[in-house]
Amino acid sequence: MNRDDIKKENKKALKVFIPVMLLCAAFGGVFGYYTAMAGVDEVAEKIEAWLQNGLYVLSPYLVVAVVTAALLVSYLQYRKAKQLFRNFDEDDEDEGDDDLYIQADRKIAVSVAVSGIGLIVGMMFFAVVIGNLEAYVTEHFALSVTTIAVFVIGNFLTIRLQQLQIDFYKQMAPSMKGSVYDMKFHQKWEESCDEAEKMVIYKASYRAFRTGNIACSIGWIIAAMGTMMFSYGSLPAITISVIWLIMDISYYKEVMRLEKGKINK
Repeated sequence: MNRDDIKKENKKALKVFIPVMLLCAAFGGVFGYYTAMAGVDEVAEKIEAWLQNGLYVLSPYLVVAVVTAALLVSYLQYRKAKQLFRNFDEDDEDEGDDDLYIQADRKIAVSVAVSGIGLIVGMMFFAVVIGNLEAYVTEHFALSVTTIAVFVIGNFLTIRLQQLQIDFYKQMAPSMKGSVYDMKFHQKWEESCDEAEKMVIYKASYRAFRTGNIACSIGWIIAAMGTMMFSYGSLPAITISVIWLIMDISYYKEVMRLEKGKINK
């Protein structure tokens, strides 16, 4: 691409970029002005109290519901995948058998996704329980004990289920290696993948990186604006910034390492 083409491309992008930046700046200015001058402290206090009370009441039940539901759905998908794979005959050239293999692969992928997402969501609500543990123990002792027990047992069962999922993957593709209990599981798993499987991992990882950057930028804006409304300090925005920074440093460091290896070749 020559210089003229580069300039044209930049000008075209700036036609969208500049108005968006001006709109964001205007919104931030108006929001900040009304936050400081329009007497929103009372509204902010009501919203904060409503959120705190709502999370306090619902979090124990949500921990139990999310952990239990995620385990159940994930296990059922795992069992369906195993059943489909049993009916698959790789020596048969029938297209119907190929469909069974694809369906089994999708079922186990759903099982893995549900167990992983359920674990994270459960941890999110469990953090609220831990933050108010003294109040829960005093006011709702049985509920707090049940919540902690479900969360702890659920985590162990999730890890066990994830190992079953990995074992099943290895049945479908005998070349795959790795154990969830191994600290170097991801490295060994990646090394055992073929080129097509690695490409899926790399594309999915890059999409996750891009999504993470967008999520961090939006989260930082919300946290920074929330500081003005709810006066909870700068820690949330700093925490998001640190996560964002670690993610980007890790990405750029790996890019430079790979580029260096490519040059040396």
